Amino acid sequence: KRTHHMLSLTALLLFVWTIGSSASTPNQTNCNLWNGECAECAAHEGCLYCGWTKECVNITALVRPNGTLPECPNIGWCQGTTCGCGFFPSAVNVGSLIVVMIIYGVILGFGAKMIADGSEDLLEIFPDHSTLIGGLLLPVLGVLPDGTMILVSGIFGTAAEAQAQVSVGMGTLAGSTIMLLTIPWSASLWIARTDLDSSSGESIDEQLTAPASRALTHTGVTVDYDTMINARIAIGTSLFFLFGQIVAFFYLQNETDARAVELESKVALTGFIVCLTAFVGYIVYQLYVPQLAEKRKEKALELVQEKKQLLTALLIVKNLRDMAGVKPKVEHHTEEHKEKHGQALALKFGKQWKEAARKKTSSSSESTPLTSAPEESLVHGINVKSDDMKEASVASEDDQDSPAVGCLKCFVQMIAGAALVALFSDPMVDAITLLGKEWNIGAFYVSFVVTPFCSNASELIAALVFAANKTQQANSMTYSQLYGAATMNSTLGLALFYALIYFRGLAWEFSAETLSILLITWLVCFSAAFKRTFPLWCIFPNMLLYPLSLAFVYVLETYAHWQ
Repeated sequence: KRTHHMLSLTALLLFVWTIGSSASTPNQTNCNLWNGECAECAAHEGCLYCGWTKECVNITALVRPNGTLPECPNIGWCQGTTCGCGFFPSAVNVGSLIVVMIIYGVILGFGAKMIADGSEDLLEIFPDHSTLIGGLLLPVLGVLPDGTMILVSGIFGTAAEAQAQVSVGMGTLAGSTIMLLTIPWSASLWIARTDLDSSSGESIDEQLTAPASRALTHTGVTVDYDTMINARIAIGTSLFFLFGQIVAFFYLQNETDARAVELESKVALTGFIVCLTAFVGYIVYQLYVPQLAEKRKEKALELVQEKKQLLTALLIVKNLRDMAGVKPKVEHHTEEHKEKHGQALALKFGKQWKEAARKKTSSSSESTPLTSAPEESLVHGINVKSDDMKEASVASEDDQDSPAVGCLKCFVQMIAGAALVALFSDPMVDAITLLGKEWNIGAFYVSFVVTPFCSNASELIAALVFAANKTQQANSMTYSQLYGAATMNSTLGLALFYALIYFRGLAWEFSAETLSILLITWLVCFSAAFKRTFPLWCIFPNMLLYPLSLAFVYVLETYAHWQ
């Protein structure tokens, strides 16, 4: 009996302990019901949610014996209201990620533009140092946004996290190169097109008279021989992508193999050294054969002269407003309004005076002297007092900052732009990675499309601005910049990527992407390396290369199983 009572008591205690344990411990399987449901998981006590893996797990199942939790990459575990499962800004869903990426993209584009504007303004202040500024500073600063995105894509986190995110860096590198060689290339051709000479076949500066029916074959652009050399350099430097691909070709089906990673690390070190050496060589070439820098100098001098002429015209208009009989109807309270109003007046008077001069010179009557009307006198500089011209000249010079102040402003602008790029590149990489995970597509595709337009906004705008001049000299600068940007991506940008592969011990999983870069670069630059004139019809095949490059990568990865 005593034994029977002891067994009964033991069974009763076990039953009570089981009931107590189940009452005090949340059901470890219930939380799994809300995998992928952030709001539902956060609403249940005892459940933790990981936005990266979309797992909802019971907290007791996660806690390790030492009291710590396993890692949830990038975001961390959340519980209850800390999950922020709404639309914006902390939620991990497609809508919020797109909003966040737009915000980050605008900031990155603004930072890149600040860097470009600061360097261009510095060239305007010191045009005599165009070789150093245009040959060294501008190329390095131009690749800075892309280089920052490449670095932050693999420099933080564990090796596994870096391997998952480094595809964003490759997407930035590939997308930047291919985008610059297709979209602005074609857009510049459309904007800069002029008539092609029937005998020489070259474009005629600032002349566009061909009818629309013949535009495809009878209009186009012509560049100089130096631009052809820049295209050849872009072809040569693109071969550096093959360093990382040499080993990968033998391990296409298993590029994460330990032996492959070891060999790729050694090859990546070689590629890093070669790319860095080529970058230095390219900079030396820019310094000692500075055709592009000299073109920038001429453009900077033109801008400075235009600003001075505008300031002079504004002051003359201000002094001669009463004589022209134009009174301001509204009072302008801000400097911006005053400047815009003055520019409008200058344009109006200029048109009136030009028309008056044209009529007078085409008239056969000689009874009325050219100085009979105040407007006509102004066209030829008659009756304009030397004091007014002197005052205008002095005012235009006074309006300009001293070189020291202007230089300081430029450096502050460039540093501020670089700080914005550095600060928001890492969050942008995280957002791109998460969006790719939400859409179940590779982060490469997202970064290929998104980041180039943010990091290369300045190159895109500059190319279109130069193309609007419709001259062979401006065309040469436009396309030289595009080929030069591709060269910088294949040297300094690729060197940074090889550094990540080597120092972080990452695998080269970009066989399809590498072949896409090489194919587009060769197709565009081979034609540009041996011809100077491009008719308008070249826009269509060139523009098609951008979407075809993405489709090419997708086909190789999906059907040929290239990782």
